[in-house]
This record gives sequence, C-alpha cells and structure tokens, in this order.
Amino acid sequence: MAIMSITVFLLQWASHGFVVSSAEIFSSAQSSFNPNIVGEIISHALLMLNITYCMFKSDTDNFKSHTLVAAQIAGMTVLILSKCRSAIFGIVVYFMALICFRRFNARKHPKLYDYAVLSTFAFAIIITVVYTSLVGTQYGNVLNALSWKYTGKGFFSGRQERWGLLLEAIARQPFLGYGLHTQPSSVANLGMTAHNTYIQTMLQCGIIGLALLSIFMWRIVRDLKASTFASEGVAYVCSLIFSQTFTESITQTGFVYGCVAWMMLGIMARQRNSTSTHKTDAPIIPTRRQIS
Repeated sequence: MAIMSITVFLLQWASHGFVVSSAEIFSSAQSSFNPNIVGEIISHALLMLNITYCMFKSDTDNFKSHTLVAAQIAGMTVLILSKCRSAIFGIVVYFMALICFRRFNARKHPKLYDYAVLSTFAFAIIITVVYTSLVGTQYGNVLNALSWKYTGKGFFSGRQERWGLLLEAIARQPFLGYGLHTQPSSVANLGMTAHNTYIQTMLQCGIIGLALLSIFMWRIVRDLKASTFASEGVAYVCSLIFSQTFTESITQTGFVYGCVAWMMLGIMARQRNSTSTHKTDAPIIPTRRQIS
C-alpha cells in the first residue's frame, strides 16, 4: 500500500511534465489533490514502509533493501514537493529519534524512550502556546523571513489567530471543555478545525480529556518499550506527537490516517521476544523472524 501511494503521486507528477513547483504539480487538480493531504498520505506511507520492512527484514527474497531505499527516495521527493511542513517535520522527528535510540543503545537504557517521548510532548505543547505570541515580535519576523526563504511559505500560516482565539475559549472552561460535539465555529468566528490535536481535545474535553489522551499514549509507549521493535515504535510515537501539533489525524480530521497509525502501533506493541518479561494478557503475534 505504501509503494502504491508513492507510485500514484509520482505518476501525477509525471503527467504534469515533472515540473519542480509543487503549486504547478497540483494546481490543475485542486479538487482532487491538496498538497497538504498529499504530504500527509506520503508521510504515513513512508513510515509504514520503513516500519514494515524492519519487522520483516529477515525475509528479503522478494523485498531487497535497495527497493526500500528507492521507495523512500521517491516518497521523500513527492513529500518535499508537496511542501507539507508538518509531514516533513514528522518524518525528520521519526528518523532523528530512531538514530538516537540506536546510537545510544536505548534497549539497554529504556529510560531514553521515556525522555524522548516526554521531551517531544513538551516541545509540542510549547509550540502550541508560544506560537500565538510570536506575531509582530522580532523573533517572529526573523522566523517568518527564514520560512519564506527556505520553504516558500510564511511561518505564520493563520494558525496563530485560530489557536489564540481557541485558547481564550478554553480558558473559560478549562477542565471539562465544551463537549465532544464542539467545533471552533461553536466558540469563535472560525471554520474547520483547530489544526492541533491538543487544542481540539481541550476544546471538547478540557484538560482532563488531554490528560486521559496522554495517559493512553503513555500506556502504548510502555508496551512498545517491551516489544521487539521498541526503537521503531517509540520513534513513531514521537513523530505522531510532534505532527499532531498541526493536525488532528489521530483522533478526528483525516482519521483514516489515524486508523493506520493506531493499527501499526498495535501490531508493534504486541511483538515480543521469547525472553521478554513484560506481562500482558494480549496475544503475541509472531514475526517471520521468530517463526524461522
């Protein structure tokens, strides 16, 4: 599925003459293709591809490592051309975390997994709060100029106004929020969604709801730490935590991608080494490596 997604968008690029500008690639098909949606699809496809390969890499008869590299290069090409910054940063966070886990042998020092998840979550919350206060400041102007120079997009995408209004609304009912049915249009003159999982969760369920979501994610991390693919799984969680600062795909908008993410996390969390001492009532799914 991952290779198919990448192939489809490469064909779309080819049909427009392999132009370099992402705006030109997708401009004639805006009704069908949104560059941000393209970026999100491809980022999930790349992560699925890498994780699946790690899980079944002992069976390389039909899937050689050079095929993985080619698919990743193709996928990253489409991802960069889509200019979907949240998806690009999500991929970067995944590989940075994975490299750090392997470099410092996190399996022997599992606290590194905890530190990585907590620091990523703290960074996501800081971005959510600080981003709205940078408008008109010297730092904000510098970041905006750099963003235009290197990405072709402004640092302030409109989220700063949306998040600011919604944080003010959350402050009026901080603990339980306004209810699961609540959308930004219910509390402010805004359409669509918050474009931020943490704000959207607090808007609907308050701080208590965000705390419950955090506990749920932490329990997944606990299971991943005891799995065969701890590094890949926890790196994936770090990527999701960061990318959800700019979207709500794991809970609401674009939940089709969220379903894939939860599925991948569930599969990885239930992979166990035969020597694992982690207690669980869930069935253990053997990998091809373990069967052989």
